[in-house]
Amino acid sequence: MKFYAISGSNRKNGNSIKLLNKSLEGIKDTVGENGNEFNLINLYKLNFTGCRSCFHCKKLDSKYYGKCPINDDLKRLLEDISTCDGLILASPVYFSSVTGQMRCFYERLTFPYFTYLRDVDSLAPKKFPIATIYSMNLKKDSELSNIYNSTFDHFDWVLNTVFDSVERLIVYDTYQFNDYSKYAIDVFDEKEKRKTLENQFPKDLESSYNLGVNLAKKSLKINKV
Repeated sequence: MKFYAISGSNRKNGNSIKLLNKSLEGIKDTVGENGNEFNLINLYKLNFTGCRSCFHCKKLDSKYYGKCPINDDLKRLLEDISTCDGLILASPVYFSSVTGQMRCFYERLTFPYFTYLRDVDSLAPKKFPIATIYSMNLKKDSELSNIYNSTFDHFDWVLNTVFDSVERLIVYDTYQFNDYSKYAIDVFDEKEKRKTLENQFPKDLESSYNLGVNLAKKSLKINKV
């Protein structure tokens, strides 16, 4: 079996990577490591663009029908993901949505398979479960939570339409800097952030582990293993 974890964060040891590693740990503990493939991809290490609206993927009788024709670092990766058994996407939240890198990847991942046909929802060659992880500075009880959630709802709806069921984890009030005093960011209380890091983030990591377990179980069920 083959699984992919995609990070939309440039921080090598940031929250997104820590959460993804926990999810992968949950997958490995569920399906076993022998004979299976686990891939962690940092989008910031790749050279690619978002969708160019060329519509070759929708053009009838085209060799690119249902495929993205752009030949960059995503081409091989997207081809490989199309036959995987589970996918996890993790991104910090920038301006109430995913990072630009994740958004570009998401467009390229989903649009070739997303259809404008009445009786066909998806051209994806394979159905597989997906998990999404969103991490942010925002507190859970913030007045902005509903606005953010509506963005995540649409993001996950497209993934669900194209591939399969989506399970979501939202991680709030994240700790961003080792020393907050070095940055012009006094709207946050470092002491309170530190408490959240020490008391809540371990629980978030556990939730991310369980996210991986659940994804693996869904994959095993789909593959009847």
